[in-house]
Amino acid sequence: TGLTGRPLPASCESERNRLIDAYIDGHKYCSGKRAILYGDEDFVAAMASFLDEIGVTPVLVATGAANGRFAARVGENLKNCKTPVAVRDDTDFASVLEMAGAEKADFVIGNSKGYYLARNLGIPLVRCGFPIHDRLGGHRILHLGYRGAMNLFERICNALMEADLARRLGLGSAEFERILREYCDDLLLSAHYLDGMRLKVADEVLDLLLEDIADPTLQRALLHTMQDIVSADGVETTAEVEVLARALQKWGARVAASGLN
Repeated sequence: TGLTGRPLPASCESERNRLIDAYIDGHKYCSGKRAILYGDEDFVAAMASFLDEIGVTPVLVATGAANGRFAARVGENLKNCKTPVAVRDDTDFASVLEMAGAEKADFVIGNSKGYYLARNLGIPLVRCGFPIHDRLGGHRILHLGYRGAMNLFERICNALMEADLARRLGLGSAEFERILREYCDDLLLSAHYLDGMRLKVADEVLDLLLEDIADPTLQRALLHTMQDIVSADGVETTAEVEVLARALQKWGARVAASGLN
């Protein structure tokens, strides 16, 4: 490598290949998104470079430290960004919130203290940096190296996907997360293993779940979302098709009457 002058170890090359593969799979979820980034100077400068690499624009970048070179340092790391970026040093969360309203960001990224921003803006918080005190094991979340980059990239993509689904269903992020966890718990309690890896939800439980969703507007939104999920990777599995068919069977008449488009 350019740093050591020695060949890249095979193990590192495999990790890099997996990271590139993850970028290919997930770029459609994060490309063109806008983020609010805050934290320690070194963390923020490095994270701005990472966001720039994956196609996310850090529209507002902030740190509490006073440093006249902070803006230049961040700017040097934004090699692909075409959108103006607001960079602020010696600032606080209240000031960041005032500026954030006009930025139309899709997510916030930084430590747990940024929940104040995410809650007030109604967008997801991707927890990263220090401190992370509202998640168990937050200090062990890996962000370094190829594996750490892949982990963080996937967490950003998942946060954006969940936020988009909540928006399409007309739910707030907190309400969506609560419902998702409750349903997942219920489904897991009633599921059984087909083999050592795959789980199958009992048919009667799936039927009860579908019957519990009686609003045609919500049914319509869920059907569109299910269709998007099934076709997202270009592969329609038997299990995916079965769930979609069962939903159409349960809701078909009511959804058709109210219009699927």
